[in-house]
Amino acid sequence: MAKPIEFIYVPGQAVQIAKYATTRAQYREFCEATNRKLPPWPEDWDDQCPATNVTAFDAEAYCVWYGEKIGKTVRLPTEAELLAVMPESCPKTDSWEPGKKGPLPVGSVPESVSKYGHYDLLGGVWEWTAADTGEGPG
Repeated sequence: MAKPIEFIYVPGQAVQIAKYATTRAQYREFCEATNRKLPPWPEDWDDQCPATNVTAFDAEAYCVWYGEKIGKTVRLPTEAELLAVMPESCPKTDSWEPGKKGPLPVGSVPESVSKYGHYDLLGGVWEWTAADTGEGPG
């Protein structure tokens, strides 16, 4: 079973955002539980690497599934919410392993932590957000 998601409360906002990006292991658990096909991932990537090649609609479905699993409402953050927790500058090292065409496991680059404790929001993989208009993922 994949590690549970750790959420961090963002001071001044009524939102909690996951400390790390969703890992391949966490997303695999969702796919197995919901009979979804796994996205195409290179076999040499670690299971603690962030999940990639996930559609916005699958990301929303993952949030709903995970929320039901833990008994709470879970959704994608809006772009404004995500920007509010981003580090103020890009880390000197990014979260891609030198000589490897893929990201490092989540949380591997301590320089990437934001002032609230969120990792890998810059220099890693793309993040899906909820549309601020309420019209679906964006």
